[in-house]
Amino acid sequence: MASLLDEGHSSNILELTAQVAEEAGPGGVSPWPHVTYHVAGDYDLARLEAVLGDLAAASRALVVRTSGLGVFTGPHPVLYIPVVRGPELTSFHKQVWSAIASLSRDQDVHYHPGNWIPHITLLEADSPEVDVWSIARRLADRDFYWEIAVDNLAVLRGGGSSQELIGNFRLAGGVARNF
Repeated sequence: MASLLDEGHSSNILELTAQVAEEAGPGGVSPWPHVTYHVAGDYDLARLEAVLGDLAAASRALVVRTSGLGVFTGPHPVLYIPVVRGPELTSFHKQVWSAIASLSRDQDVHYHPGNWIPHITLLEADSPEVDVWSIARRLADRDFYWEIAVDNLAVLRGGGSSQELIGNFRLAGGVARNF
């Protein structure tokens, strides 16, 4: 489960990921720029549609901020734009997690409310040999302090460049600021 970015920010992210791919290789970045709330090996899609529809109808859109660049280290490093985890976004994430946890198998613990680091991925390196630090240094002079409207809940299937959008629900309430 995720929220897709608006058209303007999506265009910025897709442009950045294309530039990064020229240096690092294509990696595994989604064609749907987003902020992820929950990842699992499998979902009960029949029940998920009704639950997400109800949650979206009862939820307010948010305005979130991003801040700089970050790196998740490991065998497949990830370069990302951090999303500020303010009270409104944290509360929304917990609501999403609670609503769908029982509808999924093999949940990714990185997205559990106690572990979650909201972000927008720019690069998922195929190997540790990709120099994400060098790429981050080249991008460091850019402005990554954005305000983004979060107004949807999206269901994405698969990963990387072959990820597909299988559902999208508009949030119905007013707008809340996350900071």
